[in-house]
Amino acid sequence: MFVTETSFIPTRRISVCIPLNVEGCFDYLTTEESALLGRYVTVSFSGKKIIGVVWDEEGTSALPDSKLKAVQEIHWHLPAMQEALRHTITAAAR
Repeated sequence: MFVTETSFIPTRRISVCIPLNVEGCFDYLTTEESALLGRYVTVSFSGKKIIGVVWDEEGTSALPDSKLKAVQEIHWHLPAMQEALRHTITAAAR
């Protein structure tokens, strides 16, 4: 009898703000372990690819992971959005 190891890829939730007229951010899954706060990412939303910003390192949705989509790309070549700008955008959205 042979025992084989199955690879387990850990995933975590992140909250992504997308530039659409919708309230709040949306949770996505990522396998990236590095800090992503403020990073630009490509995600799928309503069947379209959209660039958004990681707004929180932890997701807030009550949906199970099986219902969430994965981040398609992390744009490491772009500088992360600074915390002060994220706070300004949050305040303006209220």
